[in-house]
Amino acid sequence: MPIKRLSHKTLSLLSGGLLCALAACGGPSPVPVGDWRSTLGRADIRFVEKDSGTYAAIVAHRVHGGGLCPVEYPVVKTSQGCYIQAEGRIVVSYDPEKDRLFLSPGGTYVRKREVRQPDTDKDKNTYSSLKTKEK
Repeated sequence: MPIKRLSHKTLSLLSGGLLCALAACGGPSPVPVGDWRSTLGRADIRFVEKDSGTYAAIVAHRVHGGGLCPVEYPVVKTSQGCYIQAEGRIVVSYDPEKDRLFLSPGGTYVRKREVRQPDTDKDKNTYSSLKTKEK
């Protein structure tokens, strides 16, 4: 069966379509700075930006006795995305629309929300961020 040669016009259309598809995908997702909780019960993780402009992932490993041992790993950014350089590469995918993080291996992570602590004064049912003081 002979292979047909594609015309110049067909090649131009295919190339243009491919470029548009690549442009629609956008660049690599940003490093999702903040605190993250695993939906599978794995260790919590925190992404931080260092003073040098680099990033790190701090994983809160559980140790015997119930304590936590935070371990810092470098985050490497590439043109395709980023990964955590641990004992192996842990690929980081971030969906900014859903604010979800996926680690491979590791599963899905959701952003931790700030937990408000009650005031220490006599009214334990109020929160400092919600309470207004009148003077």
